[in-house]
Amino acid sequence: MANVLPENAQKKLRAEQRARFILAGSFAAILCAFIALLALLPAYLVVNASDTGNDAPLPAPRNDQEKTDQAGILRAQQLLRLLAPVSSSSVASIDAALATIAQRPEGVTVQSFALSPGNPATLVLSGTSNTREAINTYGELLRKNPNFNNVAVPIGALTGTDDGHFSVTVTGTF
Repeated sequence: MANVLPENAQKKLRAEQRARFILAGSFAAILCAFIALLALLPAYLVVNASDTGNDAPLPAPRNDQEKTDQAGILRAQQLLRLLAPVSSSSVASIDAALATIAQRPEGVTVQSFALSPGNPATLVLSGTSNTREAINTYGELLRKNPNFNNVAVPIGALTGTDDGHFSVTVTGTF
């Protein structure tokens, strides 16, 4: 079946159809952006509403004693923000975290840990080591602790392919 419209009319119809398609696509993109805004708005409000305003700026210090006091107050506020997640943990969980850090051998540095309470609780230790043998020794020392059910050291850390970085996952009832 041949198109009976002249060439100019065909071009005009194609241009109109293209314009309609672009307009419909634009409306669809705007609708998707609005839905994304509605989905993210509650999280944004929660994050900004959690700031209680206790961090009001302190007045300018007048002497050295006030400067020292102000520095102490700011340090205390920072420590409270950092330790808030840990403060809700039980004493046994904190003791388990401290025990894992205390058992580390020479050359192993623990840079961070994440504690997930539960039954069993999970503790993830991340850090660096001078040698892969030190990571292996650290894993063995943790396995000997009766409070830990399972100690998992990734193969990459044991083979030395992670440039001394490691992540040890410890589970147990603590």
